[in-house]
Amino acid sequence: MNAELQCRICCNDKGNKIHIAREMMFGLRDNFEYLECGQCGCVVIVSAPTDMSRYYPANYYSFGQISYKHHPLKIFLKKELVKYKVFKQKSLLGKILSYKYREPEDFYAWVEKTGLKFDAAILDVGCGSGQLLLKLRRFGFATVSGIDPFIKQDIHYEGGVSIRKMSLDEINDKYDLVIFSHSFEHMPNQKETLQKAYSLLRPGGCVLMRVPVAGTYAWKTYGVNWVQLDAPRHFFLHTVASMKLLASHVGFKRVDTVFDSWDFQFWGSEQYLQDIPLRDKRSYAESYDESLFTKEQIQSFRDKAIALNKQNDGDAASFFLFND
Repeated sequence: MNAELQCRICCNDKGNKIHIAREMMFGLRDNFEYLECGQCGCVVIVSAPTDMSRYYPANYYSFGQISYKHHPLKIFLKKELVKYKVFKQKSLLGKILSYKYREPEDFYAWVEKTGLKFDAAILDVGCGSGQLLLKLRRFGFATVSGIDPFIKQDIHYEGGVSIRKMSLDEINDKYDLVIFSHSFEHMPNQKETLQKAYSLLRPGGCVLMRVPVAGTYAWKTYGVNWVQLDAPRHFFLHTVASMKLLASHVGFKRVDTVFDSWDFQFWGSEQYLQDIPLRDKRSYAESYDESLFTKEQIQSFRDKAIALNKQNDGDAASFFLFND
């Protein structure tokens, strides 16, 4: 088989399938070939566009401007909340705050998994305007920074949060946690990128990959209409098997997986089945009232996502890659 039709993760060339997917976030409907590996299951774009700028316009969601005000008192209170809910440090203030903020933040699980401390050095790779970093700063994590080669210029927020316009290859500092929050699937050189991230970790450090997951219920049900295929921006859609294989090749000793998919996998994919782009005025992402779905349907999608996560079959997961 031609080398370009081999899996770029496990090099398998047996039983691979070709799928034709359309660009549907912006409704451009350009066609792209994706190879589904018959062995590790990874779904990989066969030939990415030479110029990707057409597919990352100025209104791409992660480039939106963010307003941030640094409030030391609010940070203190949210830090006390994390101490109480995550670090299990008992205090009256923490208990009171836990009644006010009942819904758990997604990063609580990261802190528990990694043993992350408030003074940990955290790097977010491909962070766009830095929404995740600002959330971590609001909750008391003080040493957070980001990089993204596609932002217009460096961004500096109050409270010491900076995002630099540069690539991962240009970074040489050391970190306790390196995050790829739905950015790794956009990167063409998977092994080289992960090797670089590995080299930046301090002893006991962790790389956190938040990515869509192929081979799960949504992929099997919707195929090329699976909203998180996101042609052609997503170059690699990993399975659990292919992610673990890639991590082992780089040298990571342990990989833990937590499924954290949400209702997007259903309403987004159902819209694509109806030929409705994600940024269409009829899309649930743009207008609740103009969308196809009732509140009851959206709630059923949320319930189903929760059930699939418990079954390790949701279409998104956090992979924790440890270097010891």
